[in-house]
Amino acid sequence: MSKLTKKDFDDYLGIESYHTKEDHERFYRNIQTSKGRNFYWLPKSLTAALIIGLFVVGTQFLLGNIPFISSDDNESDSEEKTDWSLWKEADSLHDVDYFYDAIIPGLKIARERNQVIDINQKHSLNDEVRLYIDKAWFHEDKIYLFYSMDLLTDDFVEKNHQTGSIDDFVLLEKDGTNIKLKTDSPSPWSGIVFHDSFNNKLYRVATITLEDEKLLAEADQLTASFSIDAHHEEVSLSNIELPVAYGDETITSRALNESFQTLHSYISFKRFDKSADTGYLFGVVDSDLGQEVETLHGTITLDNGEEIYLTDRLTVLYDGEFILDLPELAHENVSIDIDYLSMLEKEKTIDIPIDLSDYHKEGSENVIEQSKTINEPIAELGNTNILLRSIHFDNQGVTVTISTNKIATDLPTQINFYSFFPESAGWGFPNSLNAVDNNGEEAEDYHFHSMSDSGESNEFTFGLTRKFIENKEHVTISISNLSIGEEFEWNAEISKQD
Repeated sequence: MSKLTKKDFDDYLGIESYHTKEDHERFYRNIQTSKGRNFYWLPKSLTAALIIGLFVVGTQFLLGNIPFISSDDNESDSEEKTDWSLWKEADSLHDVDYFYDAIIPGLKIARERNQVIDINQKHSLNDEVRLYIDKAWFHEDKIYLFYSMDLLTDDFVEKNHQTGSIDDFVLLEKDGTNIKLKTDSPSPWSGIVFHDSFNNKLYRVATITLEDEKLLAEADQLTASFSIDAHHEEVSLSNIELPVAYGDETITSRALNESFQTLHSYISFKRFDKSADTGYLFGVVDSDLGQEVETLHGTITLDNGEEIYLTDRLTVLYDGEFILDLPELAHENVSIDIDYLSMLEKEKTIDIPIDLSDYHKEGSENVIEQSKTINEPIAELGNTNILLRSIHFDNQGVTVTISTNKIATDLPTQINFYSFFPESAGWGFPNSLNAVDNNGEEAEDYHFHSMSDSGESNEFTFGLTRKFIENKEHVTISISNLSIGEEFEWNAEISKQD
């Protein structure tokens, strides 16, 4: 439990619940090139030519290849289907904020300084889709417009990279003139999807550039019109009134280009955002160890020799992004030494199948206590073998013991089994436990017991209660959200960022 912090429990006890992600159907359709037919014939007579010609035309007609005849089925088959999973998917509304912080320079400071204003407007785009204009940030010559829109069924998100894109943003002046402004999104796939009991939305941000920074300097409100793609239906909205508010504190951002390649990961510092007394160093990790940064270990050394533990200044964002709280970098050079990276692997699991046929006989009140020694490998991650050591049956239920064994000491990666928690509890901690029986029933958090480690022996135990496993044929326990680490040495000398 030493790894838990107050923030972990604050997040767990907060207003937002963590929910298991819904699976989304993926759309892939291969386009098969039609094989043409060769017709060999000699024009011996006009009649024969006519017959052959009619045969060819008829064949092409049946194949739907006549240019002046349309075929909806053929067009449907040839349309490229886009996988909805290409959109990033958030686990919570915090992830939505973190996503925006990572892609928009200065936004984190602006939010902390209350420069991002709430709008909270709702507009119907059609009978099924609503647009929610959530927030706006007026910064220098830019308007960052944060909005969300309802998602529909998968049938509506084919070729969906333009879904929710805003364009043709026109500023309506009081004197009747219209000014069309440049509107950009960070990329075609710039949105993030979030599903829970109350939301099924795509969140996006539009960046609107003013021709003149002073255009809205004295305004407290603007009126605009724009178009938006509502799942392949372009909808125009007019006379949208938005409040205008610029912050008093100057926020700047400067790009950086400091990076390091390890055996399994690419780490880079990409920008430094600062205000009068705040400074954040933004970085990103791309790693085959996992998809999300768990922690970085190392030290930050200031000009005067003071050393700061890197983890004390680290905030993990979303999808490999992270922030170092480093206001000192606005006034002096810093040296950053990183020697360990831990990633969370969210796509792989360790599955442990358990045969329950010998657990107890029908009608028996007490289970005959028995232990089965296994000592067989069940997975290999990095330089570590995971072994199933034993299975123990008793009146409490079943208890499983696993252990880890390093394959080679000279390899830098390792799996970190320092705690186990049921995923159904909603805590989102590393090494989450799940279980499903032969009927497809999933275990709840109260069905797990004996979650512990055995110290330096590298043995770890966890089990399922009798209530969950009795009268079942088999059960599979899975460990997900795996913590995998890598050792290395990287020193980055970063000059003062004015």
